[in-house]
Amino acid sequence: MQPEPSTGETIVGGMRTLRELLVLGLVVAFVVVYGTFIWEIWEARADNAAAPRYSDGLVAFAGSLAGVLGSAFAIALGIAKPAVDQPTGRLARIKRPFAGISLSITLGIWAYALVGGAAAATALVNLEETPDPIKALSSVFLGYLLAVASTAFRAARPA
Repeated sequence: MQPEPSTGETIVGGMRTLRELLVLGLVVAFVVVYGTFIWEIWEARADNAAAPRYSDGLVAFAGSLAGVLGSAFAIALGIAKPAVDQPTGRLARIKRPFAGISLSITLGIWAYALVGGAAAATALVNLEETPDPIKALSSVFLGYLLAVASTAFRAARPA
């Protein structure tokens, strides 16, 4: 019996789980950081207080999180799912939306959509109180929405 050829890859147990946990951690951090930003902006508006100020390190961290999740969001919007025979049954109906992708990535994309929408609403309603990190997320998110909307019009053809 001959040994199988080596691919040069080292097999590490649990890497899929580790990746899932890392992505989930990024999603939670994104929601917490931007959720806090948005909450403080609305509080400042309600109290007629000055706009909140954030440390440069926190702003850089928030921007990195938004960049990672924003990229995933943009990729997810641009990729069509291939047609696959779908299994039947109750469990299959529950699993169908997550087939081929991980739950943590799905949560990340939805979290980006929800937080991006909240950031856009916050920036539009509270323009003076909104600091740059929220305006940046809002601009990028609205840009993605405009790109998606423009694809709908490209598909329209004259009769």
